[in-house]
Parts: sequence; structure tokens; C-alpha cells
Amino acid sequence: MIVFGYEKFKEDGDPLDNCRDYAFENWKICDTNTIFLNMFQRVNYNYLFRKTPGEFNIGMSIKIRNVKNLKDEKYFFPISVKEFSGALGKKRHSKKIYKDNVFNHIPEGVLEDVRNDKCKIIIDFGYEGYSKYREDTILFEPLLELFHKILDNLSLPPENIIYLDGNNMLEEIELSTKINYFHYEYCAIDQWRFTSMRPEALYHGNRISNSNKKKWLDGKDKIREKYFLSFNRLPKLHRISLVLLLEKYNLLDLGYVSFGNVSSEGCKTDYVEDWKQTINQALKTLGVGFYFDKELKTYQKQLEKKLPLVIDKENLNNLKHSYEPFDISYYLNSYFQIVTENQFTDCRDQLQFSEKVWKPITNFQPFILLGDRYQLKKLREWGFKTFHPFIDESYDDFKGMTDRFTNVEKQIVRLGMKSKKEIHKWYWSMEEILVYNYKHFYNNFIKNQTLDLLGRLEGLL
Repeated sequence: MIVFGYEKFKEDGDPLDNCRDYAFENWKICDTNTIFLNMFQRVNYNYLFRKTPGEFNIGMSIKIRNVKNLKDEKYFFPISVKEFSGALGKKRHSKKIYKDNVFNHIPEGVLEDVRNDKCKIIIDFGYEGYSKYREDTILFEPLLELFHKILDNLSLPPENIIYLDGNNMLEEIELSTKINYFHYEYCAIDQWRFTSMRPEALYHGNRISNSNKKKWLDGKDKIREKYFLSFNRLPKLHRISLVLLLEKYNLLDLGYVSFGNVSSEGCKTDYVEDWKQTINQALKTLGVGFYFDKELKTYQKQLEKKLPLVIDKENLNNLKHSYEPFDISYYLNSYFQIVTENQFTDCRDQLQFSEKVWKPITNFQPFILLGDRYQLKKLREWGFKTFHPFIDESYDDFKGMTDRFTNVEKQIVRLGMKSKKEIHKWYWSMEEILVYNYKHFYNNFIKNQTLDLLGRLEGLL
């Protein structure tokens, strides 16, 4: 069993994040509630009723040790970061580099263990997975050069450093480095862990979750209230475009849609752009022919009168639905999901999955996806079934964002034109696919992903 070494611990025995005191521009980017440990824990619905203290004292597939007590064992020293560039002391989209960086906050004993091949440092950025154009990844050459410079200054062998993020393209790109780098599916594993300890979020396992499955099956004889579900918490351009598109075609009332319920002043979890300024900036810089155009802007005032668009909570300033319990009745009362991923790009070096894809899969919903190119193709490679011919999924193959958005638009409008009886029949025609995907996620996919992550780490010891 592999060993993770930590410097500090809570009274209940749980470790504190390594380097959690490091601040980049007053932002403690290593203070993550040790979320990387979630990837190595098996839980079920009894977990929330445990009597043992601490969060990580049961169900772990790794050992957690105090680095001061590690004598002869080889170990990993994990550092989870909220921003890779900031971890190295560099301000993104700027030439500014600070003298301080996360490596200055690693205990000298750990650094000496790295030099002596006893320890490997993990820089974990697993919940993100960016293209080099975001300047927040090892794929961005100036950051890789800075990474090497920091290691050289500390005489740390690059072979004993590991970089992780959530970009499926990471291993496809050959970098000029001896640093180990690969991706893993943080959001999928975290979705599994979060739902596995909450029967109200499952459709199998115990009396409560089995009753959810019965509610779903009983719905065959009941027309649902809404056609679709769409979460659009942070106002990114592709989400703004989608909501304006729904307004354009008078489809908003057909769905459960969230939008306009976070503010730049009140949000405690993310930076929030003003969505109207985002529109103006897009029209100013992206030019004619881009997927967001002047026609969509003409629906802005109509949309403003309807805001905020609320699904279950009017104020989402302090919430992230990836980590909050959610009433499954919204899934049971709608037929499909319009998923607006964290990113909607045409980048060749980026393919990232957030929890937004796993939510419909684990709630028996087909979906239309605004995300990175080839996400549907990747799902099929992983053994999932997608929804062609019930949904024309050719949009996944288009390189350009405009072509992808236009073809997604066609599918949304086509489904929105169906009668309630037609959309009901359309949905239940996919029952076999929906059940298969749910079972594949819980029975096979997560097991494969966790074993792959463990196996890769073990292979580096």
C-alpha cells in the first residue's frame, strides 16, 4: 500500500493540506480540504453515520503518515493546488513572477528525501485540465521552464516530481521534461464518492435509493412537468448564449434552468464576471461569424426581466452543485439535460470532464453537451453509450465552436418542438441506454479509474 506523507494533522487524526499556508497574492491556493484524498476512499451509505473520528480514518486504499515518522518507507508528498501557475509564483497572462512559490513551503526534510529518491512530490491540479492557452498547465511552455528552474535551484530531480490534472489530452502531448505527468478523472470519482454516501442521490443500494428507482420506473405512466434541465451557475459566454437561445425560441418555460443567481460581490467560491459585460466584450473582440452574435444580444433585455432563473435556490453565491445535495425530483420531472461544461473550446490540447457530465448519467437522463470537442467520443471509448440516433451527435465532431453551437441549437429546437407525449415516448425509447450507463458508471468505470490512478502512482515508486 502506498504512503502519503503530511506535515500537519487535525486533532481527529485527519491531515491538513501540505503547504496550506502558502499564499499567492493573498490567496491560499493549497488550502483545499485535502480533497485529493477523496480519490482513495471507498464509502457507502453508512459512512455519514460512522462513529470513528475524522474523515479519512476508514475506507482508505493508501496509508496516511506524518512525514516526521517516516524512516525507511518511500512515500508521496501530495500538494493540491487551486491554480498551477500561482503555485509556481507566476501571475497568469502576465510576465510577473514572485520570488515565493509553493516549493519554498515544503519542509527541508521532505526536500532531502526527494533528493535521495525516498519521496516523490505530487502537484495535484486534478479538478482542472486546461489548454496551454489558459496559461495554467504544464503544457504552457513558459510555466514548464519556470517549473524546471525552481527544481534546479533546489537540486530536486525532475524524475521525483509528478504533475496531475484533469486534461485527457495530457499524455498525448510529448513534453521536453523528465517530470512525470498524467491525468485522472477527479470529478467522476468525486461524484461517485459524494453520491455513494447519500442514498437519496442513488437508485440502488438500500431502501431509500431503491425507492428512487421505483419512482423513476413508475414515471413511465406519467407525463413529466418539464422537457429539460440546465445548470448555468457561473455566467460564462457559452452559458449566456444558451440561455439567450432558449429565450429566442421561447423555450425557457419548457425547462428547469438556472442563470443570473450569483453576483461578483456576493459569490464566495468563484470569480464571477458580469454577464452583460461578457456579451459586450465578445461582440467587440470575437468578430462576425462567431457563435455569439448581435442577434442573440437583441434578446438580452427580454431575458433580464426574467432573472434570476431559479431551479431550487434563488441565491447560489455560496453553493456549488457539485458538492451540495440536490433534490432528484428535478431529474424525475424532466426528460433530458442541456449540459454546459466548465469550458466550451476548440482547443486541440484540451479534453476535460467536470461533474456536469456525470450528473445526467447517474440520474437516467440523456443529454446535449456544450463542452470540449470529442467528449462524446471519449465517453464511448470509456464504454458508455451515447444517444445517437435519438439525438444527432454529429456536433461532437465539429472542430469550430460556431459549427458545434449551431448544431447543438438545432437539436434543442427539434426536441423543443415535440409534444409532451412525443418527448415522453422519445425518452423511454432510451431506457436500455440510460440503465446501462448508470450501471457502467457505478460498477465498472469508477473502479477502472481509481485502479488506474493507484497503479500509475505505484509504478512510480
